[in-house]
Amino acid sequence: LVVTGHGAAEVAATVAVHARADAVRLVHNADFAAPNGVSVLAARAHLRAPALLVMADHLVDPQLYARVAGHGGAAALALGVDRRLDHPWIDPDDVTRVWTRGAQIQAIGKHLDPYNGYDTGVFLITHALMEALAAMPVPGLSDGVRALAAQGRAHAVETGDLGWIDVDDPRALAIAQDWMAARL
Repeated sequence: LVVTGHGAAEVAATVAVHARADAVRLVHNADFAAPNGVSVLAARAHLRAPALLVMADHLVDPQLYARVAGHGGAAALALGVDRRLDHPWIDPDDVTRVWTRGAQIQAIGKHLDPYNGYDTGVFLITHALMEALAAMPVPGLSDGVRALAAQGRAHAVETGDLGWIDVDDPRALAIAQDWMAARL
């Protein structure tokens, strides 16, 4: 399931060329300028929980997906968290920060301080996230995580030994390309 927004026609064309017609369902969020929780809600009717929710602009080691997907806890949400606070791939001005106590997420946000980890953009979600987001007028994904964290229902999955990068600018793209070239 792919939620599209800006560039939806280009995404649909790419999917049509590279995926089986029955393998990918596209859902369009016409309000793509709204916070990303609105895009998550666009998928609500199609969600088979639990499900992986991943950011399309994050390049991730497949083992990170497997680790988060294999989270065996009873949480309503699990998030891959990287504790390498000095990792050179991270853009400290853009990364979403996380504060955890043990496996429990306590707080999340772009400008959070203090923090002890980074949001990798890989989540294991349940319908509880959709319910939390639907209760808000214009939610961001972090708003939904905060709501579940306040109930003790959001867990961190340690993933700091695995690679990931948020590809938002030319610097990050160059790092991602070098990383992929080294893996081939």
